[in-house]
Amino acid sequence: MKFFISDTKKLEHKYGKWFWYADSECSLYANNKHFVIYAGYTIGGETIEQIIQRDPQELEKANGTYWAVIMTEESCKVIVDYFCQTKIFYRRNNAIEISNALYLFPFTSKDVDRQEVEKRLTISSDKKEYQPTESFEKWETMVLDWGYASSPSLGVRQYSPSMCRTVFKDTYLLQPDHCLIATDEINIQRIHDTQKWITDSLRTKHQMTREQIQTEIHRCMKEHADLIKTKYKNIVSSLSEGIDSVLQDQYFPDAEKIMYDFQPSNAPFTYKQKAIDNTKNKKCKVDKFVLDKDVIEKTASTVMNDPSCFYWDTLPSQQQLHNLQVKPDILMYGQNGDNMFMHKPFFYYEYMFTKQIPKDIPVKQKLFEFNRTLENFQDCYSSVNNIWDRPATTWQEAFPDMTQEQLIEELENDPADAYIDDFAKKNTPGLYNREVSHAGDVLVTSLFCDKRIFTLVMSAKDDIMLESIMDAKIQKDILEKKFNYQYETPHKDQAEFNAVHIIKPMYVSTIRHCLQDHLEQEA
Repeated sequence: MKFFISDTKKLEHKYGKWFWYADSECSLYANNKHFVIYAGYTIGGETIEQIIQRDPQELEKANGTYWAVIMTEESCKVIVDYFCQTKIFYRRNNAIEISNALYLFPFTSKDVDRQEVEKRLTISSDKKEYQPTESFEKWETMVLDWGYASSPSLGVRQYSPSMCRTVFKDTYLLQPDHCLIATDEINIQRIHDTQKWITDSLRTKHQMTREQIQTEIHRCMKEHADLIKTKYKNIVSSLSEGIDSVLQDQYFPDAEKIMYDFQPSNAPFTYKQKAIDNTKNKKCKVDKFVLDKDVIEKTASTVMNDPSCFYWDTLPSQQQLHNLQVKPDILMYGQNGDNMFMHKPFFYYEYMFTKQIPKDIPVKQKLFEFNRTLENFQDCYSSVNNIWDRPATTWQEAFPDMTQEQLIEELENDPADAYIDDFAKKNTPGLYNREVSHAGDVLVTSLFCDKRIFTLVMSAKDDIMLESIMDAKIQKDILEKKFNYQYETPHKDQAEFNAVHIIKPMYVSTIRHCLQDHLEQEA
């Protein structure tokens, strides 16, 4: 599923000014106006082939999982799907080069940005000694800050242009929400504004009932899944005990299942086993991911091929994909589930905190009122990030990084809808799929990456939205009503491990990998 485009490096194929390479998993289309290299699919109406044959520029507004390179004699445009499920890299120095595989660029050791590498390898003593106690995301928030983006939200940080640098000189990752247009130079052009879309959705409420929302989400997920099952034969579903994974997997009963389990475990295997027992064939390939420094170092060195990898917690999935005997045509992964349904403690805390703002009571009393809202949250699915965590019972536990004075200032000065901006930052998609896709050279998708349904819960009436935030009500109801599935996992299952052991071997091995001449071998 790899391509490489250059205006200088001579390759076997050429269109206009562009030398190009595409492997056998890419699709090709040409007419008298342009030549298109593409992969993936569109949903909600026309096929990707129909759109490309009429006008490939319309892929800017399409829905699905895809990428496309549109060449004319003098220009080259690259478009990825709305949820950015494929990485696109480009280099501009004395040449223009574009690819969806970083290791296809003809890098030499002189191209390595050693200052950038050193910056990323510099880890303070406190981070080296860190032991995960809350969630892997907390660890990411600590370590994956290269000094370019200040937002605490991982999704928002990935959407920042400053996070699109790589460890190679003059080489960049295409910024989400943008397309690439190359002529004699490369221009990056905005075509979407995801954070604005999310903010607008949170501010503009529709009047659909809970049942109507469930029906629409199920309809779209089923239609999406049916299209995938029609187009692709070898489908692999990444399964866990989490509700996003379990719900998505119901639409692929015949797909091969894969699952990983930390050793030592981060949660009781009981609920993973229940997820397996509820599959059609009661079969799932379960791999042990050993949380040992030497093992993690070796795994990272062996399976990772991308020094721009941001979500290191995809390493177990990268390993599983690497170890499969037959590469799948498509991998089902859970990107956007947390964002779409907002079932994380953060959302409840933020929402209930701002609900105290308009109350006509002393400001310190508002903090005690917030504590009371936590009582209703104790047994809910979203009350913790991991099954073995303890739910917060006080504002101090809910907001450990905030002082009482800071919270009082917010209660006195913020508007009652202040949660919306915080939600929008947190809801900006975390781009996991493209990490696994690059590692395994395979199309990776999610039924939650669907523009038709992504904001349906965000724009629902407050009581319906809150039910989803607290206890994944909409998803549980779909499982029960559409699949006769009684979901039993009590809380979220967010994975965690100390990723500091990945850093050096990952950069050393992936940079070395990228310095090999893979393009010559491929072509």
